[in-house]
Amino acid sequence: MEIDVSLDGDELDTLDVDPFLVRVGFGIPSSPSCEVTPDGPDRAARPGPSCFREIAMRLLALTLAPLFLVLVATGHVAAQSEHPWTLRTRALLVGANAESDPVGLDLYSAFTVEADISRRFGRHFAVELILASASHEVTSTVDGVEVPLGSVELLPPTLLGQYHFLAEARVHPYIGAGVNLSIFYEKSGDLDALDLATKVAPAAQAGVDVDLSDRMMLNFDVKWIWLETTLENQGVSLAELTIDPFILGAGVGFRF
Repeated sequence: MEIDVSLDGDELDTLDVDPFLVRVGFGIPSSPSCEVTPDGPDRAARPGPSCFREIAMRLLALTLAPLFLVLVATGHVAAQSEHPWTLRTRALLVGANAESDPVGLDLYSAFTVEADISRRFGRHFAVELILASASHEVTSTVDGVEVPLGSVELLPPTLLGQYHFLAEARVHPYIGAGVNLSIFYEKSGDLDALDLATKVAPAAQAGVDVDLSDRMMLNFDVKWIWLETTLENQGVSLAELTIDPFILGAGVGFRF
């Protein structure tokens, strides 16, 4: 392809240029519909009308795409603002890491169901209240022989402050920390004549919400509670029991 090079109307030279290089120079894809053609015998080559239309369409797409993403994210955040309350239910595995002093007491892990309610404050912060009840078997090992002592119900209401990352996204992880109150009740077997003291313990949390819609979500969650209690008989301490449960949960949630 030949291009006339001129200055103030005076022709200086004629260059033989590869059309592909001309197209690249203008940022135009190499396609038959976008050709660079000379505009008269005494003027330099310039893109044809089809090239300008293609460039205009690309610029329009590049302008509208980010705008569309911003509108979607804004709508998602607005939906969270309009529905700051969240009700969740989870299936839980409560893994107990029990130790005792004197040694010998053990507390088994348990499966249960949990309900919680949380309130968002702004885009990132929330407060969550968790309610659940789990039944744990307790044993005592004497001279290498494990003896069942019975079961005990544990009610551990937990209040957590949360920080949510990526509030605009459909998948947003969070972390939390707070306080747990563990209440032991409904004892059976030999435990019925004994007491396990109610205790307050620190708690931590990490999880992720996966939004299915503006209101529905999947939830995956882990919690740690640093719980210690005392086994007593009519006010006399028999043993110190460390439970330190590690709790795995998965469930669904609904914003309102």
